[in-house]
Amino acid sequence: MFTHLPLEIRLLIWETILHQPRIVHINMRYLPDDPAAFCGSNDEGPEFECLCSTPIPVLLHLCTETRTLALAHYELTFGRANAPVLRPRRLHKHGFSIKGKEYETVIESNEAEVAKYAPKIYFNFERDTVVFGRTLLPRGEEPGRGRFMACFPYGKHFDFEQLQRIESLALSIDTDSGSDSGYIMFYYLNRHVGLGSFQRLKKLYLCLEADDVDPSRGVELVDLREKVKKEERDEGMAQEFVDRWRTAFKGEGVVVNGVGMEGLRIICKDGLSRRYQLRELLLKNGASPDEVLKCVWVRDMGGGN
Repeated sequence: MFTHLPLEIRLLIWETILHQPRIVHINMRYLPDDPAAFCGSNDEGPEFECLCSTPIPVLLHLCTETRTLALAHYELTFGRANAPVLRPRRLHKHGFSIKGKEYETVIESNEAEVAKYAPKIYFNFERDTVVFGRTLLPRGEEPGRGRFMACFPYGKHFDFEQLQRIESLALSIDTDSGSDSGYIMFYYLNRHVGLGSFQRLKKLYLCLEADDVDPSRGVELVDLREKVKKEERDEGMAQEFVDRWRTAFKGEGVVVNGVGMEGLRIICKDGLSRRYQLRELLLKNGASPDEVLKCVWVRDMGGGN
């Protein structure tokens, strides 16, 4: 039986599993009690919750031995910024008496409120890729603005230190976000680089989500350049990406000549040519000059195109 194997062999097997990179898919849902969520008047950023469809690493709940080993590789991440200081439950004495009895008030702990800000997603910054997908409306609301908008990891949403440590990042190009969504996304990303975020970024993926992606299920990234090389019938996927790129960056005036595979090649190589801080950062951290950006398709695990 497996448990009868020598510890050294078991550890080698566990280490092999631990070194497998994961795709951590995060969607963001606005919470219903935030009227400023869609008008930008909340300086702290809209109140939201992270929805992660990626299962936690299996070794964390297999047995005590594997959990101990896995906790040295993964940490809880992507907690919300501006967390309040924990206030314990206490008895406050007001310093006067009523009918001979000292007046006092019980001040309840804010533990439940602080818990909303706590990190809950296991992540390995050196190996895993974080995919920021969609921004969703609060539960129970009718689909409308924000239903399928791409989300971006603003510093006002997440702890700054976490953004500094991300090495592999995937962001969505979503036509429902508006014709300037690509420009806005890169504007903020470039601005964050200038402020010191994403300094370890080595891989930047731009992705399209399949129409039937379920926000509650795990996803995989399909490299469009590799896929269309192997399967000519998937040329349509490459062309759809090029078309969406042109829509998303219309306001910036980024021109991509060529169709299909040729268009993808131009995007991967020259799509960041006007955003020097971000481009230079990726090149400094090891990105290939011919593929500074990576174009991918997001789909359910084991799903079709």
